[in-house]
Amino acid sequence: MRQTPDGDWRVQETDLPSTGSAPAGSQVDHILPRGVLSRFAATASHGRLWRKTDFEHSHIFSPPTGAETEAGSIPESFWTCVWNCPHALPPNLPPVGSFSGDIRRPVARLYERMGSNTNLTPLVVLEGGINGSKGCLESLRQPITNAKSQKKVGQAIANTGASPEEFLKHLRWAVGVFEYLRSPEIVRRRGDIVDGISSDLKLIEQHTEHSKGLAAIWDQFHPSYFAQASRLARDWVMNWVNCTKAKYCKAESPPPNRDYVLSELGKIEKKIDMMRYPFED
Repeated sequence: MRQTPDGDWRVQETDLPSTGSAPAGSQVDHILPRGVLSRFAATASHGRLWRKTDFEHSHIFSPPTGAETEAGSIPESFWTCVWNCPHALPPNLPPVGSFSGDIRRPVARLYERMGSNTNLTPLVVLEGGINGSKGCLESLRQPITNAKSQKKVGQAIANTGASPEEFLKHLRWAVGVFEYLRSPEIVRRRGDIVDGISSDLKLIEQHTEHSKGLAAIWDQFHPSYFAQASRLARDWVMNWVNCTKAKYCKAESPPPNRDYVLSELGKIEKKIDMMRYPFED
């Protein structure tokens, strides 16, 4: 991705260096995060969707507590005997990617669909800050805690040498996540991945026992889960913008760069409603 002069992020096609390493400051992103597969499995196992509040105490594992899935749950026998079995699927099924091997382990087929060194299409070189913010938001976590964000704002207002860019960049990265996810090429690739997983799950249902309903659960899980991620992003940015505006406006003496900060916060605020997945439009 590259940043335009007006501050927007745009996906740009480019050749990587011959070394194969990503450019400085960038990271390789899975367009659809691999971590979501375990969240899907928990939903399918318990027959319930996730709620954002299920992750407020992220150090404690707890099952999803949201609405019941329309297709019910997948029995324990599938998870213990099929999901991770290396030969659960028959040989010579259609390959996931052009260079993918004959993958017979169900969960491995889904991970392959999300991108690997033998299936590169779902992978994108992304600016590191945006990638980090995306990883947090799509795990239903804030990219930076309220305590840390307000500390950065306080230091900038107190003119202790801290630049306002130290907190503005986190807001720009969060906005950049959705400018990236809404770009036409990423929308197309992400749609292919989501549809591919649904097809893979139907294939798993066709060739294994105790798996009926997996694809239907995925089709319900995916929009429900990611709509919560975008809601978290919008609420988090809006709250931070409002709190920061209030601190800058109520300071006893005009903070340095006050007009610049308020202007930048205004630009960010105008983009908040855009922070949605295309399927939410």
